[in-house]
Amino acid sequence: MRTGLILAGGESSRFGAPKALAPFRGRPLVRWIADVVASRSDELVVSARSSDQARSLRAILPEADAVVDAVPGRGPIEGFTRGFEAARGDTVLVAPCDAPLLQGVLYDRLLGALGDHEAAVPRLESIDPLRAVYRRDAVRRGIAEWAPASPSSLVYSLRSVFLDADELRKADPALSSFVDANRRDDLRRASRCLTVDGLPRPTAGTHRSPRDARGDPGRGTGASGGG
Repeated sequence: MRTGLILAGGESSRFGAPKALAPFRGRPLVRWIADVVASRSDELVVSARSSDQARSLRAILPEADAVVDAVPGRGPIEGFTRGFEAARGDTVLVAPCDAPLLQGVLYDRLLGALGDHEAAVPRLESIDPLRAVYRRDAVRRGIAEWAPASPSSLVYSLRSVFLDADELRKADPALSSFVDANRRDDLRRASRCLTVDGLPRPTAGTHRSPRDARGDPGRGTGASGGG
């Protein structure tokens, strides 16, 4: 069984409003992310910063189990902690809520590389623990034993396999899955990068800068989804 975990607990300070709820081609952005992840998963979990945010997310994703941070201010590792506690699948596909051009084929590639490892993680300029695939029990154990401060630290405590840009381009030639919507203009540009049928066209769009914060630089890599 596989679980899809969407990290949506970010503060969206640069965006100016909750990114997960922002309209993108007629639907909330998080709905697009959920459809991608759900196509490769058997259940869906979404992490939220607060009970109010969780209610908003449930209205958009009624099929998802919304979990709320128990310890405010811990950053993205809290989203990992709560999300992996709730996950029933032995394999977990993690996604940020602010990747408008995310493609399912990225996860196909990561799942194919996972093998006997505990994590399969993209590595561009640096690692991206938010668009990655994990063994649930290994992550639970790593968090309990090592108390990592960020998802990046967690990744390095696991038996991880890393996929570089050349390997990732075999699935996603333009690396469109790594385009990040930090600001409203980023989301508008991403919309122009889609073809009529909704698929990303080759683009030199703004790739996500690996970070540990939930949408904000300087708080640790891979947020609770950049929400």
